Amino acid sequence: MNESFSTSLETLFQREKERLLDSSELSQYDPDALSLVTRKFFDGYQNGKIGEGIKDKNLSFCWLKEDHGEKIYFGFVKSSNYRSWGSIAKKALDLQNQQSRYKTCILFRTFPLEKIPKDSWSKSKEIIEQAQKIRSLDIVVLSKEMTSTFYSLNRLYLKAGEGEIPPYTVEDVQKCIKEKLEGFFESILYRNRNAVSGELKVFSVTELINGIIGDGMVEDGTKGKAFKLGKLFHEIVKEFSLKVRENPNRDEEVILRECKKGFQDKIDELVTKEEKLLNSALGSFLQKTKLERKEYSSVNQLFWKVEERFEAYYPSSDSKIGKMKIYGDVDRLSMDGKKQLKLVEYKIGSGDKVLLRYQLQLALYSWLLAQNQLKPQKIELLFFDLDPKLSVTPFSFRELQLLFDEKVKPYLEKLLNKPTPLSPSPSPSPIPSSFEKLKDKLNQFFVNNKIQSEIIEVKEAPQFIRFFISPNPTTKINYIMSREQDIKIILESPGNISIKTDRNYLIIDLPKEKELITKVCWSEVLEYIKKKEEFSQRLFFPIGKTIEVEDQWIFGDFTSSQTPHLLIGGTTGSGKSQFLKTMIATLLLRSPEVRIAVADFKGTDLVFRRSTHVPIKFMNDQQQVLDFLQLMVQEMENRYHTFKKEGIEDLTKRFKKGKKDIPYQLIIFDEYAEMLYRAKKQQREQLEKNILRLVQMGRAAGIHLVISTQDPKKEIVSTLIKCNLPAKICFKVSSISASVVILDQKGAEKLVGTGDLLTNINPNATNELIRAQSPFITQEEWEKLEEEVK
Repeated sequence: MNESFSTSLETLFQREKERLLDSSELSQYDPDALSLVTRKFFDGYQNGKIGEGIKDKNLSFCWLKEDHGEKIYFGFVKSSNYRSWGSIAKKALDLQNQQSRYKTCILFRTFPLEKIPKDSWSKSKEIIEQAQKIRSLDIVVLSKEMTSTFYSLNRLYLKAGEGEIPPYTVEDVQKCIKEKLEGFFESILYRNRNAVSGELKVFSVTELINGIIGDGMVEDGTKGKAFKLGKLFHEIVKEFSLKVRENPNRDEEVILRECKKGFQDKIDELVTKEEKLLNSALGSFLQKTKLERKEYSSVNQLFWKVEERFEAYYPSSDSKIGKMKIYGDVDRLSMDGKKQLKLVEYKIGSGDKVLLRYQLQLALYSWLLAQNQLKPQKIELLFFDLDPKLSVTPFSFRELQLLFDEKVKPYLEKLLNKPTPLSPSPSPSPIPSSFEKLKDKLNQFFVNNKIQSEIIEVKEAPQFIRFFISPNPTTKINYIMSREQDIKIILESPGNISIKTDRNYLIIDLPKEKELITKVCWSEVLEYIKKKEEFSQRLFFPIGKTIEVEDQWIFGDFTSSQTPHLLIGGTTGSGKSQFLKTMIATLLLRSPEVRIAVADFKGTDLVFRRSTHVPIKFMNDQQQVLDFLQLMVQEMENRYHTFKKEGIEDLTKRFKKGKKDIPYQLIIFDEYAEMLYRAKKQQREQLEKNILRLVQMGRAAGIHLVISTQDPKKEIVSTLIKCNLPAKICFKVSSISASVVILDQKGAEKLVGTGDLLTNINPNATNELIRAQSPFITQEEWEKLEEEVK
């Protein structure tokens, strides 16, 4: 059925995605959908082309970059049969051995499918892991969130082909596919390109800058919300520039309004101050455009290149000799009638302080352009702020060339000689001498056992020490992992050590001695969020402090489609109750428009000691909980009825319009297993039915659930409910199986306890788990909370 659309393509995408997340369709593996979306993304990507697959039923097609012999094969395989996967691995190894710079087979699977390879496989497992180690085979498991993105884009593409979403065409949807999945596919290509020893290394300008800044040159600068705002500004400016170039006689103000309307969904997500800054910046940009049009004979000269990607090889411009490829997207190039080239970069914020990061960016862009025979004669950094007066910082090519030689070149040489992580965490505190002794012991263990590996870095977390190890390409990772108990003894570990791999290193986590463990205090959380204006307008809650992300802190947000509900597991004493207390405390202090209900079936210490006036409802009886859930289901339906009448899609957008009579509702189950154990059969069925309804449909209505259990078993957390709880946090558990129930993988059984956790809520937007330490709230702070929230 055709619809009449003034609706943006982004809105259609989000609607389709929300529908899928609330349905059971994601549990079905759809290879055709995955294949179509992947094909459309790689069609023309980075000047490559789509080629046919080989004569193999498991490999559908390939993507070729003929300039340096790159060939990526793609496959979409539902089977979990060891013979099939053994055959796939052998084929991947055969392809890798053929003469070429590198070839990789990337196989896509979705989150409900079984992990490959299975632990029970023997020879097939060995072959698969061998192929994975040298990156001839990469098995990519799509999370629920990413699966819904692929399936939603596929549906939109098919609808556009049938003319069901006018005025949007398949070309419009293909553009959307490229925008949505660029970061995802680039991260996959990056890890495969750089895993092959001695082959061409490929880095983006941003990755290089992060590496240089993290190499001891730390400076003040904003990330997070500033990055999000800057990205939106650039998207609107790009759309505007291209439309003005296509329609030079149209009024610029009309074009800008149209462009802003196309991004209205993203603008609605901004807090008031951010939206004001965006509008001011766009206004300044428009005025600057009008002035600059007078300097050029046509808009084609002014907007000669817009968000254009440039590539070059280092150290040689000859791709056959160069060992590293660098690429970056330049905001704007202008070319006047005299062929004078001007490089322009846009930034959100004041120009009072030009960060080293910005200077490095211009130095790299200038070098890239020069390598492409496009040496810029003028270089400008434009700052757009609340002040309508534009700030322009000019640079000369010569001074940026000197900066490149001084700061960039040494880092590039370092990258050519050994693998270096390109997204470093903040500089760690100095490592105590006792940790250096542990490093020496580990190095000696490698020497004694003829393991060719190097300890690149040591970092200190609150509860453990992390060793980053770079194995020689000939070193068998599985052999090091098999020596886990020996390493534990050598390092005199007070508890279980953890060994895992990431895209660059082998990582060993060593628990600290008890007296060296440091607490993460709730007061640190409060200090941090004071600086975050957006926290007051969303349901943000602290998860923990980590060494794995640049900002050090991980937060969840119940209003986000990625974390609308939460599944928590952990044994007694693991830190679950402390986590829930800090969550509640933070929400009550920072989000007054929230009501909280706690189903308490273990006599937890969440209850305030004195009678309170805080908006928390406590329940410890199954029938009481069942009655409340039935009320919540009815409340959810009533809210959707209200939204429909008001023409509003969800509660968050309603709040942004100033309507605050309907509060957010958070329902916490602690302890969930105990509640189900005590319930009669009919009660349990009704409880699970209502819970399933709320986790499937509650997000847009502002109703969010947290299910916490110290007994993670399949019969307790049903598959259907679990699939609708995308955000997961696991504290220490007693067994591998318990870890798998919560996280879909092992690891939590080796945690230290008392707040040590693993979570799939990853600010880096990858599928990798992050280890963090949850904050601790004192009893005094907890009791004082009553007075503060009255």
